[in-house]
This record gives sequence, C-alpha cells and structure tokens, in this order.
Amino acid sequence: MSLAILALTVSLAAAVPQASLPVRAHALVVTNNRSLDLSRPDLHYADDDGAKYADLFAENLGEGRVTLLTEFDAETRALAPRWAGRARPPTLENVRGAVDELSRAIAAEKASGEHVELYVVFAGHGDIDHGQGYVELQDGKLTARGLEDDVIRKLPADRIHLLLDSCNSY
Repeated sequence: MSLAILALTVSLAAAVPQASLPVRAHALVVTNNRSLDLSRPDLHYADDDGAKYADLFAENLGEGRVTLLTEFDAETRALAPRWAGRARPPTLENVRGAVDELSRAIAAEKASGEHVELYVVFAGHGDIDHGQGYVELQDGKLTARGLEDDVIRKLPADRIHLLLDSCNSY
C-alpha cells in the first residue's frame, strides 16, 4: 500500500465518528429450501443464500459471530464446505436454541458496556394463513407473531436488522 493511500485511509477512518460504528455484532441466518406443503416445489437456492450470507457476515463480523441454520443440498455442501459442518437444521427448536445462545451473549456484551447490533436473516418459503404471515422452517411455521415474540423480543441487542426473503411472508 502506498503512503498516500495509507494516509487517506487513516484520515477517512479518523473522520468517521466512533459512536456510529457498532462495537459488537452477531448474525443469525436461517434458510430453508423445503415447504411444509408437499404440493409446493422445493426452492433451489435458499441454502446457497444462507452460505453466502454466512460468508458475508463472517467476513465482516468474524466466523464465531455467525449462527447458520440450514440444510445444505449436496451441491451447496460442495460449494460451502466451510459452513457444511457448522450449519444446524432450520427447525423451530434450533431457532429457539440459537436465540437463547445469542440472548446470553448479547446480554453479557451489553453488561460490559458494549453497543450490540444483530442481523437476522430468514430465506425460504413464506405465506399467509388467517391473515398472519409466516416463514416455513423444516418442522413448522414461524409466524409473524412468533418472529416478534420468540425471536426479536428475546434478543436484547441495541439494534436488530431483519431481512426476510420469502413470498407472502407479510
């Protein structure tokens, strides 16, 4: 790196107010190719998206700050060996377990004075039932109410960024 680029980098970094940068961040990525409705075709790329999101967050936050819940197909296992051994199935129980783990980690970081941000990603099938949106996990529906009560409200982060990539998830 040339001295001019280094000086520019340092001056730009110094110009960014430190309070605007999160001190700690975590990511929970949940993707699912299959539908609970057997008449609905499987998706082909939600698991690929999960690997890509995990890579993106790991690059920016560190691999240990990324929780990935997905079931890779054979093709994606070969493309994402880094995550194949770490991913857990996208079940309601595993979402609850991941939320509990993240909640404890976030609470500890906040207790030590850290500002904590969280990125939550869901990708897969979604729909609406009786006016309530939901995303489909391997073993059940995570409704909008469940997402709010069982995920978002249980995570004490200072800021939560929620990304939903599903049809009709309301």
